[in-house]
Amino acid sequence: MKRSIVGSICRQLMYSTNAARCCALQHLQGMEAGLSTLATEFPDDGKGKALVLKEYGKVEDALHMIHQEKPTAQSLGDNQVLMRILAAPINPSDISTIEGRYPLRPALPCTPGFEGVAVVEAIGKNVTRFRPGDRAVPIEHGQGTWRTYGVFEQHHWYRIPSDLPIATAATMAINPPTAVRLLEEFVDLKEGDTIIHTGGTSSTGKYILQLAHEKGVKCISVIRDRPDRAAAEHELKEMGSSLVVTSDELQGAMKGWEHGRPKLGLDCIGGKDSLEVAKVLDKDATLVVYGGMSREPIQIPPGSLIFNNISVRGFWLTGGFAQMKDGWKAKERLVDRVVALFRQKVIKPVMVECLPVEEWEKGIQLYRQRHTGKVLLTNYGDDISNSGIIDRASAGTYEDRSGPEILRFFGEAIRSAWVAVYNVIPDEYDLIQKTLKYMADEEDCCLIVTTGGTGPALRDVTPEATEAVCDRFMPGYAEQMRAISLKVVPTAVLSRQTAGLRGDTLILNLPGKPKAIRETIDEVFVSVPACIGIMKEHLYIETNDSVVKAFRPGKSASPMQMEDDCVFKVAITPHALDVAACTDWVRHESCGAVATFLGTTRDTFDGKRVTRLEYEAYEPMAKKKMREVCEHARSRWNGIARMGIWHRIGTVPVKESSVLIAVSSAHRKDALECCAWAIDELKATVPIWKKEFYEGGEVWKENAESRARLMNTS
Repeated sequence: MKRSIVGSICRQLMYSTNAARCCALQHLQGMEAGLSTLATEFPDDGKGKALVLKEYGKVEDALHMIHQEKPTAQSLGDNQVLMRILAAPINPSDISTIEGRYPLRPALPCTPGFEGVAVVEAIGKNVTRFRPGDRAVPIEHGQGTWRTYGVFEQHHWYRIPSDLPIATAATMAINPPTAVRLLEEFVDLKEGDTIIHTGGTSSTGKYILQLAHEKGVKCISVIRDRPDRAAAEHELKEMGSSLVVTSDELQGAMKGWEHGRPKLGLDCIGGKDSLEVAKVLDKDATLVVYGGMSREPIQIPPGSLIFNNISVRGFWLTGGFAQMKDGWKAKERLVDRVVALFRQKVIKPVMVECLPVEEWEKGIQLYRQRHTGKVLLTNYGDDISNSGIIDRASAGTYEDRSGPEILRFFGEAIRSAWVAVYNVIPDEYDLIQKTLKYMADEEDCCLIVTTGGTGPALRDVTPEATEAVCDRFMPGYAEQMRAISLKVVPTAVLSRQTAGLRGDTLILNLPGKPKAIRETIDEVFVSVPACIGIMKEHLYIETNDSVVKAFRPGKSASPMQMEDDCVFKVAITPHALDVAACTDWVRHESCGAVATFLGTTRDTFDGKRVTRLEYEAYEPMAKKKMREVCEHARSRWNGIARMGIWHRIGTVPVKESSVLIAVSSAHRKDALECCAWAIDELKATVPIWKKEFYEGGEVWKENAESRARLMNTS
């Protein structure tokens, strides 16, 4: 039975079965906001590991683990980058390579691994594609990702947005692009057409299904018979499959099929499966073979070729790009499309199982046992669950509604800057403990909220896991929460909700239903800012009094207010900017002026039609530079009372805003001059990068202010 706990950076909505969740609130010195990048969260002690293939053969015999020292920046060639691999999957092509059966046979010794995600550690002097802190995926085969560190040519990797979950990024460069091309390159599919594919529960099979469903194309999914057949069939139908059958059942099932016969067949199995699929294809249909998991030759009935005139084609993603002129550019464009598909939730990530790279032998065993999903070898310390488990939970059957309800409350109730740290994991005692410790000790969250898993059922272990990690208990909160719920339902006495402190982090167990969550947290949160303020004296959580009015005993002025009553706030966020809320924050009773600058995406530039902008940032450095802009502004204009800079990252559509600067001062001159100066200074000094998308192309844009600053200092 799975439950969920919210515990890693919130990047997308996740799913879980029978889920209990936890949400953490991270307050950044009372002044910063936005979602922090994962690249800074993984410990790096400079000691690495690598799997080495010395001769082809059985995987367990052919691979060996070695220790590696981290290469130095000085050792890099001019066009090289030093990468730290965060995670890499075990794919069928990897196994075939190790066994010597894959068409690409790298020179030995080598490190296997075609796919993965890495963070850039250092760059050569001529590198233009990356900056330290960037995330990247390989677009050239044979990069060898089953290791901790690697030195690579810059054009062999492609930068991706840093807000993609690790598990998603690590598994996005092969299966999703394969699915896209299979559906677009062979048959011109129209809404209402039918396709059939084997390997229905494979990762590529699921992406094919989701993309076909988005196009309005009917999909017949062929799967192997298995003990969990009912669950697999349910999952595929939830994704949009019209019919889920085994190859033995296919002929009989097609007798009752009321739609057109398949115009496109996609086969990754071979053997009997290819035979049965070919029999049901429409006249002039195309069968595309893109794998041979059965290791048996494909079988085609002569009648299908002679009388139905079907075509049989082969597809190889890597080989196809290698044969193209500028194939790497085509791969980059395809990666961009895949990122957009994930962000638009057209496709969702596959289930993953994460293991440290040193447990590779166990990983190989798991790979062979799995019917679906991926096994990831990871390199980012003991807390691997905090990224990988997100995607594992997504294999469940209903939407997580309690986690978003908590985030909605925080958004309405809290005026101070805050960061959501959000995860969904199975209801497992050890895993809940591990995640709570990570959020409190590594993320330094001031508040952690779990939801559900507090009843009398044997699987409800959230209270025990919470108590195990707490140093001190806060029974008053547990009593208050039960008292609130008892006003609504008498069965609230069955709840074993608890609350406690781990160091200076407050942990609360809330109910599991969104309605009960809101009824409880509306009242409980009244005292939370005071509790946090006592433990973390530098933190002062401001609340929106119209939602919840925080109670603070005695005099409790905001420590954000300096002696001269000046407050700065900076934020980087993937969400739309709330102009009214940000402007309201800078207002002050001593000020007669509030000036704002709002940078907005326009639809044309240099005569070209702009469709959208995308922004990326090295967030720790960007926020530091944004604070420096505020501090410099204060030294230039003494009349400033409050100043805030908010910058949006990710996709910013036309007419929406990417940056907001708001300044309040006693007189309008200071506020107006400061706003005009601050936007130029921000564009010249803050490491935030913009990509413009036009009709028919895109380009990374350098700020003219930044270029001028560099020229003036060179």
